[in-house]
Amino acid sequence: MDSDHSCLISIQEFNDLPHLHNQVEFPDDPATLAALGEVFYCHNVHEPFALHLLHRHYTLPEDCIIVKTNIDSEISLAKIEPLSNVDVNGLCGVLSHLNDSAVPTHLQFTLPG
Repeated sequence: MDSDHSCLISIQEFNDLPHLHNQVEFPDDPATLAALGEVFYCHNVHEPFALHLLHRHYTLPEDCIIVKTNIDSEISLAKIEPLSNVDVNGLCGVLSHLNDSAVPTHLQFTLPG
């Protein structure tokens, strides 16, 4: 992770995301979806990346992050962890979004190992 932690989403930004039950509807505009698809294909990221509606499942407490742990090859668990329990220098962002400055900020992380 960046040493200045600039890629960490702020608690306020995370909690301002729409809740799972209050999401906007997925665009039903074929031209928009085709344009997004062209961007994915143009950059050859159409296989590892996908579109989904940005949302949160819970309110993130202060000084916490979400850490994803693989339970086995088919199950993973996303858990709220206090920053004091995590070595932030070893984190790897696995779920990100672009902030208002078009900078990717991470919503969810994995630990090394």
